[in-house]
Order: sequence, then structure tokens, then C-alpha cells
Amino acid sequence: LRVILYHITDLSLGTSTAAQSEYPSFVATEPKYDFILHLGDFLTHKTNTGLQWLLYEIHPKLKGIPLYGTPGNHDITKNDIRDILPYQSVMGPGYYWFGYGNTLFIALDTSFETVDDKQLDWLNNTLKKIRPLFKHCIIYTHVPPYDIKPEKISNHALDKTSSQKLYNIVKNYKIDLMICGHVHYYSHDEFAGIPIYTTPPSGQVIRDSINQYGYLSIQFNTHGIKNIEPKYIKFHGTEREYLEYTIARDI
Repeated sequence: LRVILYHITDLSLGTSTAAQSEYPSFVATEPKYDFILHLGDFLTHKTNTGLQWLLYEIHPKLKGIPLYGTPGNHDITKNDIRDILPYQSVMGPGYYWFGYGNTLFIALDTSFETVDDKQLDWLNNTLKKIRPLFKHCIIYTHVPPYDIKPEKISNHALDKTSSQKLYNIVKNYKIDLMICGHVHYYSHDEFAGIPIYTTPPSGQVIRDSINQYGYLSIQFNTHGIKNIEPKYIKFHGTEREYLEYTIARDI
């Protein structure tokens, strides 16, 4: 088994005519990836209609390639009011797990920049009961558990209580990788002994010296993760049209 996945986040597509007409065809001429993870902030218009439009545009272009998502803070916020029900009604649950080969993937919902006890109990039970069935485990979510590079931007992490509770759970299990979005820059560090990566934004404001949009390419096989590499897309168009214009070519 050799798997290549792409991780994109913080796209925040609008629903303009240009966006609709040049929406990304995620499937390249010769697709070489197995599935896509999207770690939140899907689009600008946080409504049932906006989310349904997103799925309508994505579905035929995926051509059967799985897309797994988890909500970001912008997916649940409208007019300073946070409500996850519109997201759930169209996209499904914010946290869940799935297996791919001998790897367990766990999505966490950090869209409120916190993790409640119900979800933490679910995570602990999942790691206790399901984790032993898989050789490897990857956790992905929108908001990182702490500010990895506070010099770039601070207060873009889970609240300290949630972070500590999450730490106390995951430290007891073998987790191969944690991937996060939200901060709009590429970085890697450790959390509870777990390699943790944040990814470049795929359409929102860039907070990095590398002034380019991007995504992560992750390759793994039965022996574990082989390569994690940020991919940057050179684009000279207007704002968020970059992905709508180039991702089919570059991916």
C-alpha cells in the first residue's frame, strides 16, 4: 500500500460568478493522490445554500476521489454568531474517524477554538477501542492546540484548558502525526511527543515569509509516514482565484 494525500485548509471560497466558473478541479489529468483532507474554513458564506453550492461544485470534479473535511471557525460564524448546525446539516459531523489501510484517521472539531468534554470522551474511547485495530494513527483538525509560532500570530490556538485536556489524552497513545490549519503558515513541531504540522493557507491571508498559497503533500505506506512536504503554488491572479485556477494543474 502506498498512499498520497493532500491536505488543504483555509480556502474560504466565495460564491461569486468567477469562483463558480473557475472552481478547482481537484482531479488532475493524471491524479496521483488517494484522497484529500480539508481542515476547515471552506467558504465565505456560512449558509446551507453556500455549503450546498460547495458540494455541488466539488462533486463532479472529484471524480470519485474521497474528500474528508472538518469545520473551521469561519464555517460556523456569521455576523459574530457561532452556530455549527448549518455545517452539520450539509457536511455531516464535525468529528469522526475512518480507516484507510492500516492507518486510523481521526477528525476533531475545534471550530469553536475549544474542545468540550463530550468530544474529549469520544476521542479517548476511540483511541482506547479503535486505535489498537490500526498500525498507525493521524489526527487532523482546524485549530492547533497551542501557538506554534507566536511571533507570526498569537491567540490562534485552543484555549489552555482544552489544550491540556487534549494533551493528557493523546500522550497515552501512539499517534504518528497531527495536522492543523487556522494559522495560515507552514510549520512543524511536537505536541505530547507527536509531530505536529500546520499548513499554508489555501486562499486566506498569508502569514508567512513565503508569500504563496499552498497545501501539504503527505506520503505513507504500511511502514508509516514517508514524506511530508509543503507545496506552494505560484499564482499572479486576484485573491482566492488561485486555487480555482491552478490546483488541477499543480496537483
